[in-house]
Amino acid sequence: MRGLAVAALFTAACGCGRLDFERRVGGTVDGAVDAVDAPAGACNPVAEFGTPVLIPELSSQAVADGTLRLLPDELTGYFWRGDPPNPDIFYVSRPTLAAPFTITVVQGINGATGELDPTVGADGVMVFRRNGPGDELYVTTQITPDTFSAPTALTVLNTGAVEGQGFLPIGSDVLYFQSKRSMAGDLYTSMRTGTSFTAPALITELATADEEGDPVVSPDGLTIWFRTNRAATLGGFNIMTATRGTPTGTFGPATLVANLNTEGDDGPSWISPDGCRMYLSSNVAGTNDVYVATRGP
Repeated sequence: MRGLAVAALFTAACGCGRLDFERRVGGTVDGAVDAVDAPAGACNPVAEFGTPVLIPELSSQAVADGTLRLLPDELTGYFWRGDPPNPDIFYVSRPTLAAPFTITVVQGINGATGELDPTVGADGVMVFRRNGPGDELYVTTQITPDTFSAPTALTVLNTGAVEGQGFLPIGSDVLYFQSKRSMAGDLYTSMRTGTSFTAPALITELATADEEGDPVVSPDGLTIWFRTNRAATLGGFNIMTATRGTPTGTFGPATLVANLNTEGDDGPSWISPDGCRMYLSSNVAGTNDVYVATRGP
């Protein structure tokens, strides 16, 4: 499917809610200002997201890229790049929202195994997934933006099954992550203090016989987005969302997110502090790539 020519704009597949994503070319899409160039705060926080736009510098045509997690400034963050069995974690930065990211490999945590799904708290603590052997969560501490301490396995969270896809919301000490300890992939939470974590708790109301993963939670803790292959989705893995009335309450029924799902596998990775931009991953072009979708004004 990479033969669809990522250099060209993708076109809508059908009118059924499934669509292909757009390629950013020269800062514009079909002559309009690119979504990623929109100023922070310039959106309706309850509007639908627009069609996702490829972030080309974070989307190699040769290997897979995914799980872009940014810091609150939306100018710096981390993502992984590389095909199995040995992807690595990279640091990214840009001077403005309109500028391209520069990419630096992270020192101290990448090795002969695969490292994926980085998420960093305000105190510089990173949780990530290591997939060799098995899939387990590790914790490390930032020394400089692109250098971290030797990682330690999070034995309180790891079971020998698959654990990964951790997410630390902005301003929160709750870690959301996926575990396949019950065979299906389900979403769990764990409270952290520094590099210490409590025993995990299943998010019962979102657990099904199908797979749920890639949790992304709004800074206020009231909205969750996640990827799933439930029968109610459009096929493959799609992005769904659910809301709750308080940060410790129960999530209501999950629904598909308009405009973010394709015939490929799609998953959320980060939401901007103002709720205007959703960063996500999709393999609609044949290799996993990084996109951003912006809410309308």
